Amino acid sequence: MENSSLETLLLNANQAVTEGNWSDALNYLLQAREIQPYNADLLTAIGGVHIQMGKADEALEYYQEALRLQPYSAQAHQNLANAYAIMGQYSEAESSYRRALELDEDDRFSWLGLARVCIVQEKYQEGVEILAALVKSDPQDFQAVTLLAECYEQAGDSATARWLYQQALDVEQEYSPAKQGLQRIQSQEGFLGEIDKQALSQKLAALKSKLQAQQKQTFHTQATSPKSILFCGPPLASSELRFGSLAQELMRRGFTVQITTRFEGGFKSDAQLLLISRPHVSQDLTEAVLQSKEKGVKVIVDLDEDFFSLPAEYSNASTLSATHPEVAKRLNQVLQAADLVTVPSERLVEVYGDKTKRVVFLPYGWDATNPMWTKPTPPRKAIKIGFLANHIHPEDLKVLGDSLQHLCDQNPQVLVGVVAGIEVYEALQTIDDERKFLVPPGRIEDYPYLLADFDLLLFPLSDIPYNRSKSDLALLECGARKVCWIASPIAAYRSWEKGGLFATNPAEWEEALKTLLGSPSQRALLAEEGYQKALSRTIAQLSDQWVALFTSL
Repeated sequence: MENSSLETLLLNANQAVTEGNWSDALNYLLQAREIQPYNADLLTAIGGVHIQMGKADEALEYYQEALRLQPYSAQAHQNLANAYAIMGQYSEAESSYRRALELDEDDRFSWLGLARVCIVQEKYQEGVEILAALVKSDPQDFQAVTLLAECYEQAGDSATARWLYQQALDVEQEYSPAKQGLQRIQSQEGFLGEIDKQALSQKLAALKSKLQAQQKQTFHTQATSPKSILFCGPPLASSELRFGSLAQELMRRGFTVQITTRFEGGFKSDAQLLLISRPHVSQDLTEAVLQSKEKGVKVIVDLDEDFFSLPAEYSNASTLSATHPEVAKRLNQVLQAADLVTVPSERLVEVYGDKTKRVVFLPYGWDATNPMWTKPTPPRKAIKIGFLANHIHPEDLKVLGDSLQHLCDQNPQVLVGVVAGIEVYEALQTIDDERKFLVPPGRIEDYPYLLADFDLLLFPLSDIPYNRSKSDLALLECGARKVCWIASPIAAYRSWEKGGLFATNPAEWEEALKTLLGSPSQRALLAEEGYQKALSRTIAQLSDQWVALFTSL
């Protein structure tokens, strides 16, 4: 191709799809993927083309990758379920359909897919009840009507099956499954297979009376929702770290959960509770808080740092730090409007306590169901010391003095890595380039595995008000991943205590570095202590505190 731009490739792919030329469409889309390898929509399109080509197993890989990029997309879960169903992996399909419905309970396609896989797995009662509800809510849904007709046909109720097939054809004359079903009934050639006809007949007979009931049919998965919750926050890693695992846990418990990062055009959700992170970052999110209150929605504002003392020179300070007048105005607005403010450190209770109605300390938790926390450590020959740029700033490195430089001079096998922070990396000016490396930011789900690539993690913090109120998230992460640490003794770290050593000046930092690098057994012992501490802070345990908090509003 002379012009290989993304737009041209997508236009060509679309034309090929229109012409039914699936091989050419796939070729164009794969070229487009080389330009944008992490585009979830593009990955989904590639999966869809594979489905059309009869390659569901290959489609599955692309759907799974798209889902990793969009874990809260109902459509992504539905696509995955469809692929599983085509491959005959009905249990996996059922799980994916249920997950899609947790995210969007009004998605008729997922309900229909769930009904199909339930029936295939001989879960007749649930399958036919779903179909009955679909047909009752929309008699024009010819696919649901046809599938319900098949159930009656399999149960030997030819009269009802014939009538339902005809109803489907009245809506869509050329729908082949309905035409074929009616032909089977008329020729008395219906294939009943190995189905327990008597059991299914009894369930379908009971269903007939349900269809005549006047009350509205509602859809449920495993639990009802005592409250509907809208999670919101800016499109930053901080939102996912604070709310991602909590939202998933609440879904598992039966809460109706919505998730968004945008509020352009006003507050339109029907949620009963808004749980919003860092709303002062923009006027749109601030308006979301104010409009929610006007509509009578309860509002919990979550503030994970001391934004009144966030230094103006730090990255993102222009939108987060109250040292900027417009940011301060928004921060005070949301503090005054909130029904409740939640914070992840006890020091933050003091920071915000006199500026809002009520402040509650709820620490971070970790998702023990994420396999990346336990994925085997990658093999390595060098000793690796690491910094996590989401927990420190370049200015904090001054706390180390020359201790790290001395250690590298004395230990040529040591490498120094920085995760997701070019500013921190560049601030390590005294460390030779061949002795340091930068780890680019990855997906939140993969973050725990990044930690495992280090023998020791360092958290130096300068003694300023902003740092003194930090949470213990850094040490929690180390504990969950069994990585040893050295840290400045701020209050939250002191309270955590397990899993590493504290240092207050360059001499103590150098001594701690020598001690732990020289003793793998001590590192392992401390890491295990940190892990045992982390076991008491899983998100499954902390969600009980969140639920109690919701109930109190």
